[in-house]
Amino acid sequence: LYRDPRDVAVSYFHHGKATGAVDESLSLDGYSKLFVESGPISGNGFGNWGEHVGSWFGAKEDDPKFLPVSYEAMMNAPESELSRIAHFLKIPASHEAIETAVERASAAEMRRIEEAGDIGHKRGKHKFDENARFVRKAKAETWREELPPVAARRIEDAFGPSMEKLGYL
Repeated sequence: LYRDPRDVAVSYFHHGKATGAVDESLSLDGYSKLFVESGPISGNGFGNWGEHVGSWFGAKEDDPKFLPVSYEAMMNAPESELSRIAHFLKIPASHEAIETAVERASAAEMRRIEEAGDIGHKRGKHKFDENARFVRKAKAETWREELPPVAARRIEDAFGPSMEKLGYL
């Protein structure tokens, strides 16, 4: 599963702030510099977006056992993407089963589970923290609203060839 690195930067920025992995004083523009240099969370061992995504495509792109799936495709057409994945994995899945899986994985359902205390971040004694949601917007292209233009250009300059190959530029 891969995602537009501009959206990844925005998502990890908010996630990192909520969990304390990103300093509260750091701006999204400042974070984008770290994101390009070392990856979503420094020291995670995965490298930056270009290294991580590039390693998978470089090693597996022609492998028939490799199925790249974009976050955006999953968001725009979840039933057809899930059907494609099930077919690839040779898992029989009826239309009803696919619909149920999509419903259970919806942002609304995941937020409900999060609020019930099964996933997400809490502050204090098991108290749900609205500002530290694990499932934040669950949308593609939020970078257009949140990422400063200079930060978007920084990411595009760093990862342009891979972004172009994946249809992001």
